[in-house]
Amino acid sequence: MKIRSAIAWVAVTAVLFGCSLSPQQKEARAKTLKLAMDQFIGGVVAGNFASAYHQTTGFDNATAFTAHLKQPWDERTTLATGTVSSMAWAGDDAARVKVIWTFVSGAQQSHSAETMIWVWKGGKWLYKGRSLQ
Repeated sequence: MKIRSAIAWVAVTAVLFGCSLSPQQKEARAKTLKLAMDQFIGGVVAGNFASAYHQTTGFDNATAFTAHLKQPWDERTTLATGTVSSMAWAGDDAARVKVIWTFVSGAQQSHSAETMIWVWKGGKWLYKGRSLQ
């Protein structure tokens, strides 16, 4: 019985470690994520939410995505920029990306930080939603 348990444990361990990404794969995915973030932020800042919607998963349509993204934003301000301040792995197929949004209202600037969850799906990164920390 002990031999079977040991064989099962080795098999499970091999499967788990076999699923981990190599350092080169992680580096390639990190570069791809940075490019995806640049496109996403550029689309959002330009007000092209339909374009940004194509980089999402789990939203019924572009209108639902836009409402979700804009929900915490002050409607009296104009979105000026978005900057990635950090990226961290949340598993091989997920990452947390902190974005600092800059808003302008007249001569006043304000900032809002949010952490976004991105998932690797179908060979590309897709925005899934906000991270509740």
